[in-house]
Amino acid sequence: MKITVIYDNESILPGTCPAHGFSALIQLEEFDIIFDTGWNGVWLLRNLEKLNLSLDRVKYIFLSHQHWDHIGGIPEVLEKIGRDVNLVIPKSFTSGFKKELARYANLIEISSSTTEFYQGILSTGEMESSIGIKEHALYIEKYKVLVVGCSHPDVYKMVKRFGTVNVLIGGFHDFKNVEKLGAIVKSKIYPCHCTEKKKEILMQYPEKANKCGVGLEVAL
Repeated sequence: MKITVIYDNESILPGTCPAHGFSALIQLEEFDIIFDTGWNGVWLLRNLEKLNLSLDRVKYIFLSHQHWDHIGGIPEVLEKIGRDVNLVIPKSFTSGFKKELARYANLIEISSSTTEFYQGILSTGEMESSIGIKEHALYIEKYKVLVVGCSHPDVYKMVKRFGTVNVLIGGFHDFKNVEKLGAIVKSKIYPCHCTEKKKEILMQYPEKANKCGVGLEVAL
């Protein structure tokens, strides 16, 4: 299994395009999953080309929440795939957006319950933040990996849906209790995108935490 960050606020590989938002390509033995799509689909496809990656094996598109910087690239991604694909989304997505998406993909709508939508691959279930933002995250059971978009409902609460994880990657937004991460993440922490406490996390967990950016590869 390999996770490659293909869209992020920062870049760690020269020649790639950093931009506000997040997306990762998850390569499994059976198929690939694209997690979120950043906001600019053209730049996303450019990054894929620079990284010598393609969407040919993508079976699932997983959208964490309905914010522009995580869904903006969906038209280009759907056009590039050019075939039926499964789109895993929170049930709370607006009806108009879901209706449009359903023209191009098979929708799998996730409610508040933890949901296994493919063997060993789960959604945390739709969770709500203190200000009403609904979001879910992707969990790969075999490797105990949690991929998050912005973690508006609190990254600690999202991880705790599975007890602990080996790897945590994505945006942690305004999560401030950095000292809690060490107990719930056993191996690696990759604070990406909107994480406000990136520097603090990298300093507090020098053996676990690594810098994120376009071009990051996590092989498991």
